[in-house]
Amino acid sequence: MNSIKVSKYIYLPKTESTNQYAQELVSKSNPDDHYCIYTDNQTHGKGQFGRIWYSEPGKNLTASFIVRLKHPVLHQFDLNMIFGLSVISLVKEILPDEKMTIKWPNDIYINNNKLGGILIQNIVRGMNITHGIFGIGLNVNQAEFPSNLPNPISLKQITGKAHNRLLLLFRLQILFEEKMNFYITRTAELKSAYLSELYGMGQNLMFCNQQEEKFEGRIEGISDEGRLCVSSGGNTQAYNFREIRFIIPE
Repeated sequence: MNSIKVSKYIYLPKTESTNQYAQELVSKSNPDDHYCIYTDNQTHGKGQFGRIWYSEPGKNLTASFIVRLKHPVLHQFDLNMIFGLSVISLVKEILPDEKMTIKWPNDIYINNNKLGGILIQNIVRGMNITHGIFGIGLNVNQAEFPSNLPNPISLKQITGKAHNRLLLLFRLQILFEEKMNFYITRTAELKSAYLSELYGMGQNLMFCNQQEEKFEGRIEGISDEGRLCVSSGGNTQAYNFREIRFIIPE
């Protein structure tokens, strides 16, 4: 695979969703170029499983990258790991003394507070991913959040100062390019790096299953397919995205 380098930028003053815009662009033009699409006002941002991602206009980093790929569908979680590590690296440059992690599968956490999330959507032909759409929602300069959001936090709330969102975006692009070009053919190294940043790795935490039953388990790792491996009661089970959720301490 050729080296990945974003070469085209699309700024949208307002859009429903940068990921949705990216999907429509891929569907219409099947681009060979790598794109960065960003907006000041995302009105219907999406999180995992179609959940709404709320972002105050002009305050946060809301963007999507389109990357032309030829990557096996069976290893699609590699892309989640690469992009998650890219975002973590960006935030560590700003907050080197804070404890930050990737909460499986797609959240960026500082301690037990959610700083942001990623959403990756793949275009598949045959057994390969031909385009990856990498969406990021990062709380940057927002100071207040709706009361129904359980545990949000922003960079401004932590640092006490505003941050240049465009500079953050361009820095994220560079980190993403570097990690994509390095890790895309180094699966073992990628997984090791990801596990070192995984929220709760090796710890006993409280979870809730699909039957809304609470249980205590220990995170043992991630399967090759991207499932969360949790041991409980002497057994280890690999869970898909909808089969388990964390109970975050208040």
